[in-house]
Amino acid sequence: MAAAVLPMMADALLVQGLIRKFGKNRVMIGACVFYMIVLLAFRAAGYSSLTAVVIFMVLIGLSQGIFNVMYPMYTADCIEYGTWKSGERATGISFSIQTFTTKLGQAIASAVVGFALDGSGFVPNAAQSGKALSGIFSMMTTIPFIGVLAMMIVFILFYRLKDSDVAKYTKENTERESKKTETEAE
Repeated sequence: MAAAVLPMMADALLVQGLIRKFGKNRVMIGACVFYMIVLLAFRAAGYSSLTAVVIFMVLIGLSQGIFNVMYPMYTADCIEYGTWKSGERATGISFSIQTFTTKLGQAIASAVVGFALDGSGFVPNAAQSGKALSGIFSMMTTIPFIGVLAMMIVFILFYRLKDSDVAKYTKENTERESKKTETEAE
């Protein structure tokens, strides 16, 4: 896992440049495609070589880092849209919901991992059987592949906010707030 952390931190520095060049949605979809390719290659290569596992974990970290940096950006975009649409800014509740759903997702994922480990025959503090090792490897490759595929489909089919729309909403929200402040000052 340590091999995945440094690339995640590097992503925080790289994502803004990628977004400026390609746009937020293209970067997110590109990260999904890259992650799925890495997971398929990892699945095909297997886990017998420690060197290969470390290389794949670095590549996985690159993908996950992009997701982690971008999630709050999408929340901010939705806040701008909601403010533009309703005239009410709901920043606190929006980020609270994001935090809650993240924690809920992590709790569900932890439960799934526990059940999957139990179902694969995992025995704590012991040499693992081939079935247990295969189950662990599936949790690192197949299950994330399905999740990222679902996320990519949602972004492609249902997420309609474009960067240019968000820029327009932000500008209009700022102008509206400025006029409101001027009126209140008078």
